[in-house]
Amino acid sequence: MIYLTGAFWLETLARSVRTFAQTLLSLIIVGVGFNAVTFDWGPALGVSAGAVVLCVLTCLAFPKTIVEKKGVTTNGRQDV
Repeated sequence: MIYLTGAFWLETLARSVRTFAQTLLSLIIVGVGFNAVTFDWGPALGVSAGAVVLCVLTCLAFPKTIVEKKGVTTNGRQDV
């Protein structure tokens, strides 16, 4: 089962980190006149965390996209 491979979870983690960073950065950029002191961090972090949940759920729903991207077989080994 693909969900038991380390490669699947490493790629899921990498995608989740990228999603969090991209979402947070986009919310910061959209906030015109960004000020780290007055910026409302709570909602921005909440939206970013929600995006991570959706990213992980997408990875779980469509594991073949991760497998095909990285060339990982069902036994967890990479194709050469």
